[in-house]
Parts: sequence; C-alpha cells; structure tokens
Amino acid sequence: MNKGRNVKRSRSYGHAQYQPLSRENVGRIHEVTLQTFEEVGFEVHNDEAWDLFRKTTAHVDSTRRIVRLRESTVNELLSTVPSEVVLYGRSEKHDISLGTDQVYFGTGGTALNILEYDTQTSRRANLQDLVNVVRITDRLDNIHLMLLPTYPNELPIDRVDVNRFYAGLQYTSKHIMGGVYTSKGINDVIAMAE
Repeated sequence: MNKGRNVKRSRSYGHAQYQPLSRENVGRIHEVTLQTFEEVGFEVHNDEAWDLFRKTTAHVDSTRRIVRLRESTVNELLSTVPSEVVLYGRSEKHDISLGTDQVYFGTGGTALNILEYDTQTSRRANLQDLVNVVRITDRLDNIHLMLLPTYPNELPIDRVDVNRFYAGLQYTSKHIMGGVYTSKGINDVIAMAE
C-alpha cells in the first residue's frame, strides 16, 4: 500500500478526542446509507463511473442514469479499497496519511471579506489578501493543508481560478484544495499543477 516514502506523522495529532456520535449512531447512519443505496440509488453521469457500476451486480436504470446497490455489492466494493491512503506532498514533510488515527487540520475556505486588524473594519478580500494568508499559513506547523481561504473579488471570474491556485502553489508546499468556478479554470489549474 505505501509504496512511496515512509510517511512521517510527527506533525499530525493522533487519536482524535472529538466524537460527537456514539458507535450506535454511526452504525445507524451506515444502515440508513446502505438502505438508501439499495432503495433510492444515486445518479451517475460520468461515463467511466457508469461503466464500472454496470460491471457490478448493481441494478442500473439506463434511462435515468440511476444506480442502486445491494449491501453485499457495497461490502464487496469496499473490500477492494485500501484502508489507508497517502497524500504525498510536494515536500515530504507534508505527506498526509488518511484512514489512520491521525488528525490533520486545514484552513477554511472561501471568505469573501477580510477584517482589517488596525481599524477593525471589514472589506472585500483581494488577491493580495489571499497571498498573505497563504504565506502565514505556510509557517503554521499546526495547519497541515490549505483550503484556499479567501476570494479575490477584484478579479473577473475567468481569472479567479488560475490566480487563486497560483497563489497557493507559489507560497506554500502544503496540500492545496479549493473550489473552481469555471470549466476553463479546471483545465488551467490542472495544467498549472502538472
């Protein structure tokens, strides 16, 4: 499973203490989810995913593109996936191992406004605010991943995606996540990341 470098976990926080749901409540949510998958199903519009579901023992409604899965099918599919996934960082110190008892923290995203510290007034966030927040967050050891936390209001929508992700990639080597607002933006961000 872990074919790459060894994941260092010294910067994460092990054994999360916050557990708002009891095991019984988690079990009930799981039961209702399985029931919903089987009785209601879910829509699948991605052709590759649709073909994969058609190869299982799922019930598929080709007209409405709805897949319904029996509990046995869900369990079979779950048995084929690893219990742990490693997100390798651009820098080894930012590797994150998901599925373990480790806890990682990230920023929130996408604030439209920012508070001016000296005047205690709120104003529309801009690209420089995003750069400043990314640079500060990059230096915080207790923040493990960056959800691009502000929106550059001064930019036209067709320039927002590439500029937000560029700021993230330029000013931190931590993992970056964020919404993309245009179809072209998806392609631009992928090309930039490559």
